[in-house]
Amino acid sequence: GKEFANGQLAAAAVELGFELIRLPPREPWHKGPVERFMGSIAAFAHNLPGTTLSNSVQRRDYENIDEPVLTLSECRDLVIKWIVTVYNRRPNRMLGNAPGVRRAPIDAWRDKLKLIDNPCLPDPELFIALSGEKSMRTVQKYGVEWDHIRYWSPELDRILAHPKHQLKASKTGPAQYQLRRDPYDLSKVFLFNHHANEVIELPVVERWQQYAQGLSVHQHRMC
Repeated sequence: GKEFANGQLAAAAVELGFELIRLPPREPWHKGPVERFMGSIAAFAHNLPGTTLSNSVQRRDYENIDEPVLTLSECRDLVIKWIVTVYNRRPNRMLGNAPGVRRAPIDAWRDKLKLIDNPCLPDPELFIALSGEKSMRTVQKYGVEWDHIRYWSPELDRILAHPKHQLKASKTGPAQYQLRRDPYDLSKVFLFNHHANEVIELPVVERWQQYAQGLSVHQHRMC
């Protein structure tokens, strides 16, 4: 997807040890497992009241578009239950060991687990720190500011007192540091301290705590 074609994720790929592969557009046969699963999800969703169907042509002949009947959390719970109890246990002819032999996805998954040594997933905080939205900012005594929201931690005092930070600021203007944030939660950011090669978590200052908790970038910009 286009949302994955960016420098942030490419940099994170090196740190986290995965590879980004660009596939040609409008050629779904190159990514059958993904397309097949998305088709199954669509078939499930279009059975729910309030569906908008797949495209405008289908909607033109569909006169009973209802109001939404599920909250986002209810929809997520329903999808998870469907995946676990229905999709993963329904035999699929594409997963069999021989052509035409049907096999349940959960059985194919268990067999693969015996063959592959899967490492543990990275900590979510680490993933955000490596691949989240990026910006360069200066460090001030009050902390750092991004989109008019300020973040601070006592650990910033070490940066302000670092000889290389003071030397940079005196010779070439204010020293800048890379910040990362989760675009769906503005209650904290992650600063990369290149002097010590470390990532520092910066919570939002008290003045903005209630406002920023669980706030997305889109919501903030609308406000």
